[in-house]
Amino acid sequence: MFIDVNNWDQQNALKLHRKLTSEHIYPDTQMKMRNHLAEQVLNKDMLYLMKQYQQHLGAKGDCLNGCIEFLEKTSEMIENFRNHREIKCLEDPQLNRILFIAQ
Repeated sequence: MFIDVNNWDQQNALKLHRKLTSEHIYPDTQMKMRNHLAEQVLNKDMLYLMKQYQQHLGAKGDCLNGCIEFLEKTSEMIENFRNHREIKCLEDPQLNRILFIAQ
């Protein structure tokens, strides 16, 4: 699915995910250790790209539902981890978002 969506995005004149490269899809042994590549494949930009690809596929796009659900959760987690605001109490909204994702 990720290979197909990458190929589709490469064919567009206006790329929807500007940071996505072949290194993201076909990482070598050194690149597999790069956290930023994983973050860029699982973030909100990839979620947006996958949703656009699903719309492009039309009725056949239902096969991407599970992948989109996965990306919704991972993109939210990445956003929480990238947030520089401290969590100071158990009632912090950031924790509620993390707990909601885990369910």
